[in-house]
Amino acid sequence: MAGSARGKFRMAPDFDEPLEEFREYME
Repeated sequence: MAGSARGKFRMAPDFDEPLEEFREYME
């Protein structure tokens, strides 16, 4: 799952939307 989140975070130009998803992975 971490790999999938990393790929999305890297490809996502907007850090506003992925930020919310990233927060879930950080918890």
